[in-house]
Amino acid sequence: MALNIADSGLSYDDLHRLYTTFDKRALVAILFNPPTTSSAKTPRVTRTKRILVAIVKHLEEINHEE
Repeated sequence: MALNIADSGLSYDDLHRLYTTFDKRALVAILFNPPTTSSAKTPRVTRTKRILVAIVKHLEEINHEE
């Protein structure tokens, strides 16, 4: 999954900044939807709910520690 995120052009800092600036729905939308610059119908990273929940949960935990 880390490779999928890296291949999408997103970094960990990008995900963290997106989560803290907006919210978890924005983060999921970025990971779930295809890039706007692409005509592809595949998601940017994944549509698997279990993985999306794990990413959001990790960022929530990191955010609470700060």
